[in-house]
Amino acid sequence: MTDCPYCGKQTFVGAEKCDFCGMTMFIQCENKRCGEPQFFENEKCTVCGKAIKKAEKQINIIRNS
Repeated sequence: MTDCPYCGKQTFVGAEKCDFCGMTMFIQCENKRCGEPQFFENEKCTVCGKAIKKAEKQINIIRNS
């Protein structure tokens, strides 16, 4: 279990969306050549390996469509 970055309630790790508020649990890789979605608690991109800066996580959270 992990805390949702939006509502703060506990939801399942690796879930696509929070069970309570429905917001995505993924952020976008900051590498312009990559841009792959990453679980918000990742320290680095699982595709390209770029470090994900904690300060930028809130800015780069992918919003629900």
